[in-house]
Amino acid sequence: MSYHEKRGVMNIVTAILIFGGYAYYAWGRIPEGEISVEEQLQFWAKMVLLLIPFSIVGRIVAHILWAIGYRIATGEDIPSREDERDKLIELRAMARSQWIFILSFFLGLGFIAMLKPVYLLFVTVAVGGLISDVFSEVVRMYFYRRGF
Repeated sequence: MSYHEKRGVMNIVTAILIFGGYAYYAWGRIPEGEISVEEQLQFWAKMVLLLIPFSIVGRIVAHILWAIGYRIATGEDIPSREDERDKLIELRAMARSQWIFILSFFLGLGFIAMLKPVYLLFVTVAVGGLISDVFSEVVRMYFYRRGF
C-alpha cells in the first residue's frame, strides 16, 4: 500500500472512532421524558456544536500520532510535496463528498417537512457527515490506486 492509501485507511478509522465516541457521548446526554421542540433544538444544536471541536482535536491528535508512527515504522519522512495530480484527486474526492453531505442535509429537511421528530434532522446530518467523510477517503484511495 502506498502512503496515501495508508493515510486514507487511518482517516477512515479516525472518522469512525471520533463519530462513535461522539455518538456515545451524545446518547448518554439525551434528555428523558417529554420536552418541547425548543428544548430539543437547543440540545441538538449544542451536540452538533460540540462535535466540531471534538472532531478537530481528534483529527489533529490522530494525524500527529500517525506521523510519528509512520516515521518510526518506515524511517521515512511524510511526503510534504503535492503535485497537480494530488490536488486533482483531492478536488474530485471533495466534490463527491460534498454531494453526499448535501443529499443527507436535504434528507434531514425532508424528515422535518414530513413532521418527523426534530432529532432526525440532526442525526441525519451527523451520519451524512460521517458517510461523506468515509466516502471521500475511499474515492481518494481509489484514485491513487488507479493512478489518476
